[in-house]
Amino acid sequence: MNTTIFRTAILAVFFSFIGMASFGQGFMLNGLTTNSNALTECDSSTTIAIAALTADSNSTADFNLALLGTSFQSSQFTVTINWGDGSTTTHVGGTSNSGQAISFNPPIEHFYNNTGNYTILVNVLNPQNGTTASDSLFYNQTVCNVFLFSQVMLDCDANGSTDSVISNGVIIDLIGQNGGYASGALNGGSITYFNLQEGTYTINVNANWLAQNGYSAGPITPPTITISPNMSTFTSLIILYCDSVSPSNNLCLSGLVYCDTDSNGVYSAGDTPINNAPVQIMNGGLSYLTYTNPNGYYVIDYSGTVGSATIISINPNWLAQNGYTMTSNPYTVLAADCNNQPTANLAINCNGGYANPTYCFAAIVFCDANGNSIFDNNELPLEGAPITLWIQNQSITIYSDSNGYASYCGNNFNSNVVIGQISQAWLTQHGYLSPNPTVTLFSNGTSTPNPGYFTINCGGSPNTCADLWTTVTPWIGYYQGTTNYIHLNYGNYGPGSPGPYTLTLTYPAGVTPNLSSINNPNYTISGNTITWTLNSNLTNFSYSDIISFNVPGGIANGTVHQFTSTITPTGNITDCCTSNNNGCLVQIVGSSYDPNDKNVDHAEQIAPAVQDELTYTIRFQNTGTAPAQNIYILDTLSANLDWTTFELIQASHAMHVENLGNGVLSFNFPQIWLPDSTTNEVESHGQLVYRIKENGGNTEGSTIYNTAYIFFDWNDPIVTNTTYNINTTLGINESMMNSTVYPNPFQSNLTIRSATQLEEVRLFDLSGKELLQLPVAALEVELDLQQFANGVYILQLQTASGISTHQVVKK
Repeated sequence: MNTTIFRTAILAVFFSFIGMASFGQGFMLNGLTTNSNALTECDSSTTIAIAALTADSNSTADFNLALLGTSFQSSQFTVTINWGDGSTTTHVGGTSNSGQAISFNPPIEHFYNNTGNYTILVNVLNPQNGTTASDSLFYNQTVCNVFLFSQVMLDCDANGSTDSVISNGVIIDLIGQNGGYASGALNGGSITYFNLQEGTYTINVNANWLAQNGYSAGPITPPTITISPNMSTFTSLIILYCDSVSPSNNLCLSGLVYCDTDSNGVYSAGDTPINNAPVQIMNGGLSYLTYTNPNGYYVIDYSGTVGSATIISINPNWLAQNGYTMTSNPYTVLAADCNNQPTANLAINCNGGYANPTYCFAAIVFCDANGNSIFDNNELPLEGAPITLWIQNQSITIYSDSNGYASYCGNNFNSNVVIGQISQAWLTQHGYLSPNPTVTLFSNGTSTPNPGYFTINCGGSPNTCADLWTTVTPWIGYYQGTTNYIHLNYGNYGPGSPGPYTLTLTYPAGVTPNLSSINNPNYTISGNTITWTLNSNLTNFSYSDIISFNVPGGIANGTVHQFTSTITPTGNITDCCTSNNNGCLVQIVGSSYDPNDKNVDHAEQIAPAVQDELTYTIRFQNTGTAPAQNIYILDTLSANLDWTTFELIQASHAMHVENLGNGVLSFNFPQIWLPDSTTNEVESHGQLVYRIKENGGNTEGSTIYNTAYIFFDWNDPIVTNTTYNINTTLGINESMMNSTVYPNPFQSNLTIRSATQLEEVRLFDLSGKELLQLPVAALEVELDLQQFANGVYILQLQTASGISTHQVVKK
């Protein structure tokens, strides 16, 4: 081999290796630079970002440095920072992209304890090749003192004109997006705030000051200010409504959310306010959300009727995330205008005060045939018996199942002993007597407590009577020219078996049932009535049948179709209670389908001379993507209903009822695990049915409107439609069949359609004040109502065939 060629080849390989070794040493550092190495801030923290070759233009750090050098490639760096206050930190990080901030561990950030001027020395080392780069930064930590000049103007009648100006005493809060907070009182038209961190702040009039002085806040201009060392003087314009009437709302509520460390239920020494707590307000079919300020106060103005029930709650997910609990959540107050607004303070157990454990209680209800007060094997359990658990002012009603068993587990009681009382009205209704209608129940610390026993004298032999019941409930909308579905429900509560009995379902004329959809074949049809001839020796049973009907086309939207059911024993057994032997469903042709809704079995117009008993159905469906573990429903009962006559007829799942006061019921389905509709559509539905009488003294014009709020696993509520009935002798049923309004609820525009020519449209608020009068001459008209506040209104339609009224809800 030619030795010269061999040496040349060896040298080529050697120098190639040297080149590769040099390349493997990484980025060769020769400088560290920044566009600005001096900074003044009124902030206690300083951050530094370093990027290769060019500074990161997207970085929000206080100092953005560029690391200069040659042979740029992916490298690891060690950064040493002398912060100028006696402290030094070391940070390690690597990069493979130029112009992008290097991620260091730990991040390059420092907190200064004192104001002053600091020289920061930055040194970067590439340990792969030993090259370094350094730079000096100059940081001045100062304080931001802010001067706010505020013109606070009173607009007493909310007409847009200034009635007077307040220059002293108004407490104005600055709430920072970064958590900063300051508060001060207006003095001569200005306030000085000291030692604020820089950032963006929201200007708020202190909620507690507003509540104490009977004002509500209007618009604030500008709503926010941005504080920096170079910007310290601001001007704001604040509008207050001196009679607490704003252009859109007429009710006010305020309060304090705090940690009740001494467990006394009131805000006292040692208790601490809670910032940013989510407070939810529900009234009149609308839901509002507000947050407490750093002093723990919240204030909200909202639309509604004075004297109606307002529901207040703290989001339980937020409570759980913070390790908090509450003894009562939600609860209610009566709504009041802003001059007489209630205060609702919310006491929270923040793990430093009262304990709030879960207690479980149970009871068994049975027919004591031999009178020995023992639940013997041959004795019958009683289903559907309402038992109220109570201690002091806390109460919950639970219902026995087909085994006579009723139970409750929760933290509504702060005691392991409660009083259980069976409903005397329920006993009387069924002709029962009980030697022990009140029983002391104990919790033993487990989920299966020892039950208390309610022994019932069922009138001699427990087989002497049965309690048959039936309801008809809606199922997935109702339209003309389509197939629609009706849910027929029936059963027996016992204590005896009914033997032979008949069940009927009467449907509207012109509507045709699909016979293949009827599950039970023991029926005959005469006219528009289906009659089943049945027999049962069961003491407790419950059945449902979804029957489809063909509704012909050409029917006007708004036409009322009524379905009724009856159930009657036909043998020797008598019915213990006949008040639940009839069901009624009113369907409005053209109504949209909502899987979460509330339905009443009467047409909108009811006779004032009759004390009607109304049956309500609340339906819900899990349309999410996972099972719903817990569901609860808040139902607001009208003040024109007799709340003492409430009677639960049916519930699709185990449930208990809590009376929150002021006509608000909480229907709780704990551990329901309702499947989602994508996994199991049929089982994703649930419902409850109850009946209640209107007040006997309701007169012409008295209205009954109810709304439900459905919570799935404590998410934000799904607000149902608002049911509406009015006592009137004008155009009962007939005029309702000739007109319809939609959509309802609406946001801005409302369409009215009538089978006979409209002559006049009038709009009233719930106090009876006329808000709009519009002469028309058409079958259909569209109203633009966007100028009106959210809330409930009465729409009165004059047509050639009479007057009809509708309740409409603006959201």
